[in-house]
Amino acid sequence: MASSNAAVLPIFNGENFSNWKFRVLMLLEEKGIKEVVTRDGIDYEDKENLLKDIKAKSVIVQCVGDKHLEYIKDAKTAKEMFESLSKVYERRSIFSKLYLRKKLLSLTYKVSESLEEHFVKFDSLIRDLENCMNNKLSEDDKVCHNRTDYFPTVKIVNMLLLVQNIPEIGFLFADINYSS
Repeated sequence: MASSNAAVLPIFNGENFSNWKFRVLMLLEEKGIKEVVTRDGIDYEDKENLLKDIKAKSVIVQCVGDKHLEYIKDAKTAKEMFESLSKVYERRSIFSKLYLRKKLLSLTYKVSESLEEHFVKFDSLIRDLENCMNNKLSEDDKVCHNRTDYFPTVKIVNMLLLVQNIPEIGFLFADINYSS
């Protein structure tokens, strides 16, 4: 009988590489072997490092679906396995950047989804774009991308709340009841 404490390994199926990578890195960190994937200059002559690398390779192989094993079979180290998968699945081309920007700009809130679902999509696109650019977006850029014009019912309330928090003119709205 399987133990209920056994971790469910995240199997990569070709989608959501950044989420899979994050989960595997956390799993490797939990096992105390993450550094063989993230650090350069590991001395594999050292028996302890070699054992860590073997364990990390085992974890990675167990977390990759059969269709994607071809990308890592020739890798000698766990780091090479991760780099091979990253080269294939991390979007870094100009086309990818343009595609992600277009997807982000066309993202609209659907009444059938919750705000939480919408913002998870937004955050995921921002993270993918930042990974693609190898650079963080400024908070101003994020705010500009996360427009309120596709929320017609909350646009006015949001603007009033924003304006209310500006000290120079906030006093004008001090007596307004926002609850109705």
